[in-house]
Amino acid sequence: MIKSKTEYENKKFSNYTLDNRKILSSIFINCKFTDSSLVDTTFEKCTFENCIFKDCNLTVIKFPETSLVECEFFSSKLSGIDWSQARSELGLEVLAKNCDLSYSTFFLNDISNSKFIECKFHETTFEKVKMLSASFGKCDFTKARFQNCTMDKADLSSSYNFYFDPSQNSCKKLKMSRSEALNLLNAFGIEYSN
Repeated sequence: MIKSKTEYENKKFSNYTLDNRKILSSIFINCKFTDSSLVDTTFEKCTFENCIFKDCNLTVIKFPETSLVECEFFSSKLSGIDWSQARSELGLEVLAKNCDLSYSTFFLNDISNSKFIECKFHETTFEKVKMLSASFGKCDFTKARFQNCTMDKADLSSSYNFYFDPSQNSCKKLKMSRSEALNLLNAFGIEYSN
């Protein structure tokens, strides 16, 4: 059982349920969570370092003053998370593949160099987020909102359904497909034809 003020190293948590709980000041190093449910759980002042989450439900999990360092998420539900609560002195560098991050909030986060592959970001808010050289491969950004973000050198070239006002975001050397780039002209009221 996961408890507060405890250090876990090289532990495996499989088919584990820890919903609606609060864990304080625990440390997780090289731990693996598989087929686990941590719905609406609060990890306050905790550290997750080199941890893997696979097939987990982390819906509305909370990370106040918690560090997530080089964590990986695979086929997991990460919906409704306020990522701005996480400590970000080191940034929030993660790998997420085939995850649902819909209805989440990234505010003043640094997700530079993070990799998101085949993830959903439906109605997710990105505000004042640093995403330098972040990679978003085949991600769906339906109704996502980007405001005052630094998107320089980020790669959205295979992602789709995103829209943002380029004059409200820094997007130097941002990579995107031609069709998505043309959609950005809508911010300026420009119509185009093929």
